[in-house]
Amino acid sequence: MELKVIQSAEPKIHPTAVIDPTAILHKNVVIGPYAVIGENCEIGEGSVIGAHAVIAKNVRMGKENHIYPHAVIGEDPQDLKFHDEYSTVVIGDHNLIREYVTIHRATGENCETRVGSYNMLQAYTHVAQLLRRGRPRHRRRPCSHRRHERHPPVR
Repeated sequence: MELKVIQSAEPKIHPTAVIDPTAILHKNVVIGPYAVIGENCEIGEGSVIGAHAVIAKNVRMGKENHIYPHAVIGEDPQDLKFHDEYSTVVIGDHNLIREYVTIHRATGENCETRVGSYNMLQAYTHVAQLLRRGRPRHRRRPCSHRRHERHPPVR
């Protein structure tokens, strides 16, 4: 059996994708048709952003994540207390975020919504502001996670 050496490559961006100039795309990232990457977003090495997915604003994503078509990450929280303060979404490594999943930024200045590593969020899952998903999880549809839930990391 012959081994192949996989070289690091620049991001592969479909011509119809819209990428904000402040976005950071690491090596081997693939951005699908009509995907949108907004301001202050960072997409980790080897991640795949599917067609029509939206990575809206202030999102930091680790490596080898797969965001499927029509997922929305980093939009304003669905919270009447939100007044356009700076907040973020932080996503770890090796996550599968399926179709129509929504993950909103946190409510509160300098707060974050955090999704750990090795999670699978199935179609139509909603992750609300200030959720911290520490353990690997498999979430089925439909599923909604509310704010201020905390799950300790797996040790």
